Amino acid sequence: MSTMSVTHSPTPWTADHTWNGVILIKDASGAVIATLEKHAAGVPGSGVPATSHAERQTANAGLIVAAPTMLDALKTTAGNIRSLGPAGALSAVPVEYREWLRVIDSAIADAERR
Repeated sequence: MSTMSVTHSPTPWTADHTWNGVILIKDASGAVIATLEKHAAGVPGSGVPATSHAERQTANAGLIVAAPTMLDALKTTAGNIRSLGPAGALSAVPVEYREWLRVIDSAIADAERR
């Protein structure tokens, strides 16, 4: 197993909507890192109409584009929560802070595939 650290593509990420119903997620260099299709007829057999599918894929693209910023915010939040421990603030409500930190650490690990 490699010990080399791999990071996500450079930010900011953008979502470019093409004329043929494809959303291209691009990194800061313009390289395509993901592609989402907005099916003109919806998803066959899903019961999801085309308009709803296109709106859902547009929302998915927004979430993907925001992911690096959200990851940075989670890392900052985790650091802030951890800094409260030495200051004694965690002793006032230790269960809540530990649970918040567990959820945040889990989300960070999911994003970084640890």
